[in-house]
Amino acid sequence: MKMKIVTTLVGLGLLVAACGGTSTPTAGGASDGTTPPSSTGPVTVVIGINADPPNLDPGKSTALVDRQVQNAIYDKLYDIDENLKVIPMLAADLPQISADGLEYTIPLRQGIQFTDGTPFNADAVVFTLDRYRQPGSGRYSELSSVDRVEKVDDYTINIFLKKPYSPLLYVLTDRAGMIPSPKAVQEQGDQYGQHPVGTGPFMFESRIKGDQILLVKNPNYWRQGLPKADKIIYKVVPDDNVKVVNLQSGQLDIIDTVPAQSIAELEANPNLKVAIGDGLGFQLPQQSKASLRQRLPAAGRRSGHRPGNSGEGGLPEYRQPRLRALPAGEPRGGRIGDATQGGSPEGQGAFGQRG
Repeated sequence: MKMKIVTTLVGLGLLVAACGGTSTPTAGGASDGTTPPSSTGPVTVVIGINADPPNLDPGKSTALVDRQVQNAIYDKLYDIDENLKVIPMLAADLPQISADGLEYTIPLRQGIQFTDGTPFNADAVVFTLDRYRQPGSGRYSELSSVDRVEKVDDYTINIFLKKPYSPLLYVLTDRAGMIPSPKAVQEQGDQYGQHPVGTGPFMFESRIKGDQILLVKNPNYWRQGLPKADKIIYKVVPDDNVKVVNLQSGQLDIIDTVPAQSIAELEANPNLKVAIGDGLGFQLPQQSKASLRQRLPAAGRRSGHRPGNSGEGGLPEYRQPRLRALPAGEPRGGRIGDATQGGSPEGQGAFGQRG
């Protein structure tokens, strides 16, 4: 039976999960969304998002909605599993850390290519992290603890810190750890965000501004057997109520937010499965309102971002709940892009399986 996925940021993250995407060139199948997908043919997953992503360049991106598309285009040096532990992604292993906590030696996976055919290696990582550390970068404050990055050999880098900074690996599980193609960045210049190139499971194909972004399967993806889907279409649908209607009618397979009043209705739909998973956030220490009014703007000025962004002396960055498709019996965890990939690098679960 065809089922759908939905996510929401109401309290705990909610996920309506399914064992299958649209297995026809156009999304949705029958108008009631209940027609089982064909056992053959391309699988297209249509995702409703609440805004048009402003910039798909991780070095310049500041919007949460950017991440939803970026996680399908780029891999990161590290990821977080369902137990919130850091696990290697483009890195081949966890780093060796010097006794003083100032030097991180990171081995890199070999045999990976960017979707433009250029190799992923230490040069690409050094280029990217140096670019992210430039003033004006969206990642500048997140990497402000880094003094320099050096190539050891073709598949090993050293990161040297100004002072010990234990959250560094978690920083590298987000946009600061996404590695674009240096060749594409240099060739496209300021327009790179409109033509992104990564090592991820999907490749950028086209974009209709304000309407949709089309990604296609990376045929040379390094994680064997992934992704399960052939295409992803991100449809911009700002109205949450319209997204719910389109989900129920079969025009959308996934939506990123849902009104609280629609949750019970979706749970009652036999073609939808609702799973609840914890989200990640932060709490501020108890302080007077006057103290918060004084400190929040200052934190924003120091980091070069809005209050709430991570940075040396600033506040931790808010993290969007990490949700993925959950076939029945599957454990929770993985990045939101894993709905069309198959979970963590260990390959748990997959959107696009037939239920």
